[in-house]
Amino acid sequence: MGALAKDFVLGFLVPILGKWYSTKIHKLLAHIVEAIKRHGAVMNGDTSCNEALHVHDKRRYCRTSGDGDTFRPQLLRVGQGVLEIRARLASEAEEFEGWFGDEGAEDVVGVGAPVGGSRVPGGSGTVPPLAVTSGGATNASPVIPRSADAVPLDALSERRGLAAVAEALGEPMGGTAVHVTNSFKFSPRLPCCGEASGHPLQHLRATPLYRGLPWNDGLAYRLPGDARAVVRYGEARAIVHAVGGEARQVIVVAEMSICESEPGCPLVAAGCTRLHWSMAPGAEWPSLRCIPFASVLHLEHIVQDFDQVTRSHGITATPRTIRDSAAHRRAARFFVNVFYPWP
Repeated sequence: MGALAKDFVLGFLVPILGKWYSTKIHKLLAHIVEAIKRHGAVMNGDTSCNEALHVHDKRRYCRTSGDGDTFRPQLLRVGQGVLEIRARLASEAEEFEGWFGDEGAEDVVGVGAPVGGSRVPGGSGTVPPLAVTSGGATNASPVIPRSADAVPLDALSERRGLAAVAEALGEPMGGTAVHVTNSFKFSPRLPCCGEASGHPLQHLRATPLYRGLPWNDGLAYRLPGDARAVVRYGEARAIVHAVGGEARQVIVVAEMSICESEPGCPLVAAGCTRLHWSMAPGAEWPSLRCIPFASVLHLEHIVQDFDQVTRSHGITATPRTIRDSAAHRRAARFFVNVFYPWP
């Protein structure tokens, strides 16, 4: 180490910069070996970690009075507040993942174990059993997560936009048991990465209520009979794992169709696809379609066309202030946001 330090100072630094009068250079040239013997690794004296923290302190300093006698306690008080906020956000993130649950192989339990009882309260449908495990591996039947809730089909149809869910599932009303979850994880298929790219899992969510608001992710999918170039779009409204005592892994999707774009639209020119709800004549809500889990390609960030919102409802309008009616749903336009970077 001493030889390397000497070679660096005398062989590179001095020939390039000339004589260099610096306390740090003197320590490197004459005292590096002694310092290592006394203090251990050179990194023990590295101050880069502390120096990096000054970036955050500069922001906090701008919020103090700048007075030499009082800015230090003010700086510490703001810094402590930031630490508490970060701890609270981390706790909320952990609570968030726990709320949705992890629907994986760990949810599989023993033979014939029912989920929430054998029948749905007030209904006639039976609740399907969980998948059977044998020798550490599951059999060919689909896995029904333990976190799946068994609800009557009538109750599911009362959710926003799911009035025609019975028709989409091909099941009669009257208490048919439906197993639904708030989310599920899957391996996305992105056009930029190929079919088997090992991309990180994505988390598709479809729940009527999370912290006071619904959460329905947009997605791209391809039906089994479609050509490889065909990509369809929609919004996940329910994630179904079993219907009427039989395992059926499907996602109930509110369909969206590609529509016309405004001439010279910069978003379409940049690759954003313009969409609208696919609604039958006289229908109150978008058409529903059940797609298998395997048909999901990837999540899509679908945003409302704010230019259309402004022209139709005024400059102060927002999607939450627009009246939720069939006419407004028919007139609504959306964009697939190609600028959103998925992790």
